[in-house]
Order: sequence, then C-alpha cells, then structure tokens
Amino acid sequence: MWKWISIIIVAMLIPSITLASPAVNTGAFHRLLKGEKARFDGWCYDDFANAQILADIELKGAECQSLIQRELGIQKEGLTLEINKLKHRIRTESISNAQVLLIRDEQIAALEAAALKSPNDYSVWWAGGGFVAGILLSVGIVYAVR
Repeated sequence: MWKWISIIIVAMLIPSITLASPAVNTGAFHRLLKGEKARFDGWCYDDFANAQILADIELKGAECQSLIQRELGIQKEGLTLEINKLKHRIRTESISNAQVLLIRDEQIAALEAAALKSPNDYSVWWAGGGFVAGILLSVGIVYAVR
C-alpha cells in the first residue's frame, strides 16, 4: 500500500516540477551597422527576446505599482494610528477640561455662599469714621486759626 501512495504522490509532483521550470532560451539579438541592409544603426532581435523585453517592462511596472501600494498602505496605517491617537487625546482632554470646570464652578458656589453668610454692612464704621474725621478736622481748624 505504501508503494502505491508514494507512486501517486510522485505522479502528482512531476507536473508541478515541469511547469515550474523556467525557460532556458534567453533570446537572440544582433547589432546592425550602416550598410548592412539597414538605413540606420539599430538592433535586431527575435520574437523571444522581444517578448522578454516586453515582459520585463510589464514586470517592472507591476513591481513599481506593488511597491507604491505597499508604501501607501504603510503610510495610511501610520496616519490612521496618529489620527486615532489624536482623537483619543481630544476625548481625554475634553473630559479633563469638563472636570476642571465642574470643580471651578463648585469652588465659586462655595465662595459665594461664604460671602453671603458674613454681613457686608459697614455703615457703623463709615459713620464712626465720619465723626472722628469731623472732630479732627474741627480741632485742626481751631489750631490753625489761633
């Protein structure tokens, strides 16, 4: 039984190995100079070399697009993280600010209550100060006139 299982596994692997082998032909080209049946300097190459050049161009374009997409993804994730950090900071700062304003309002209310408890009537002191000032002014005028 193990023999049949190994034969099936090998039979399944052979097509993938043959499909994965790269092409051996690298393309052929030839340089033509003036006078060699061409009106200008140029390169001649076969269809395989042309296909390889076009495939390389397409591959480089695809690699470039892949790198661009990767870098854009990295930048997008980084900036999204920064935006989320700033949103969280705004939330925490607004909560902190609300708490500070609440404490401030409580302190203002407590100070108003304390100020309203103590009497603010100083009319007796004003009257006493007026009498004392009048007496001193009268005494000062009497001494000045003599």
